[in-house]
Amino acid sequence: MTGRLSCRYAGVVFILLSVSVHAAEPASRYRVATDDSELRILVYRAGALAKLGHNHVVSSRDLSGEIVLGPSPEASSFNLEFPVATFEVDDADMRAEEGSEFSTTVDSQDSEGTRRNMLGPKLLDADSYSHIRIASSTISGEFPNVVITAVLTVKGSEHELLVPVSINSFDGGLIAIGRVRLGHKDIGLVPFQAGFGALRVADELLVKFRIVAKAGLPGNSPN
Repeated sequence: MTGRLSCRYAGVVFILLSVSVHAAEPASRYRVATDDSELRILVYRAGALAKLGHNHVVSSRDLSGEIVLGPSPEASSFNLEFPVATFEVDDADMRAEEGSEFSTTVDSQDSEGTRRNMLGPKLLDADSYSHIRIASSTISGEFPNVVITAVLTVKGSEHELLVPVSINSFDGGLIAIGRVRLGHKDIGLVPFQAGFGALRVADELLVKFRIVAKAGLPGNSPN
């Protein structure tokens, strides 16, 4: 009887030790691999004269920051940023990848006009606010599919977003992929319009991202 109790006690101790070791598992820190990461914002035309305009692909390949991957989503976090001045508008390859809604050819003059309006004082105000920042508040769910409650800082104002993300690890790094629909009003912006709204940008945007982060990269975390 005593031997049986001793074995059971030893088993309980082993389980408790295993749980303690797992709980103490250190988090891994990764830097965003800027050259491998990408953000896309799909912007749609609207209004009675929408056929005179174009849908646009706005993109950034200039992301930086840090991702901390813990043993659970709750123990994980991230901080990212990107400069608005390096946004690209209507990269031809990206438009082709986004399908029929972006199949029209947009000349460089139209693309530059869209970019100029986007960076102007009525929208992103790039001269006064150089970067957009996003940081996790909480992360829930189970890997690889999690939901991030994130704080997005645009033009100095903070906005809370819920973002579903798939996070997968590879040797020495991770890949985070996701998409979220949001309105201009969700981030404190007013869509561009002309002709008293007859030609305008639709309120809803589709944001898509692929973030690659790796261990051992030089520091590039947001300030």
